[in-house]
Amino acid sequence: MDKGTEKFSFRGKNYEVDKDGYLLDYHTWDNNFAKGMAFHCLISHVLTNEHWAVIRYIRKAIQATGRCPAVFETCCISGIDRRQLKKLFPSGYLRCACKLAGVTRSYLKNAYWPNLGVERPFESLVRLRRTSGSNLTSASLKTN
Repeated sequence: MDKGTEKFSFRGKNYEVDKDGYLLDYHTWDNNFAKGMAFHCLISHVLTNEHWAVIRYIRKAIQATGRCPAVFETCCISGIDRRQLKKLFPSGYLRCACKLAGVTRSYLKNAYWPNLGVERPFESLVRLRRTSGSNLTSASLKTN
């Protein structure tokens, strides 16, 4: 392992993470990682359908746009407000929800748009809805 790389283990599987617990490789993510890392994000109970809806949206948005969605995009698509999001993910959106979704530091660098040449969130949200159709409705995100 490189300097600054750590190992996180849960239920017999090892994941390479950085010093803050973010996965180093987005593609090594699985549900098991989210379940195991939830405790480190101050979630003291089992991940609920609401948690999974947010996690799945973040992953779908990254796959569609190549960047981590802004918090208000995630709330809009998931059908929750920011207060509900904070209750679900007490450590915060980036430090908890995005971490559980397997977001790596490289995706976080593209999370916000000022002076980065990244389109504004609503432009990507509209395009994401058009290209994905009903796959990104809050009802479809809440099913396992």
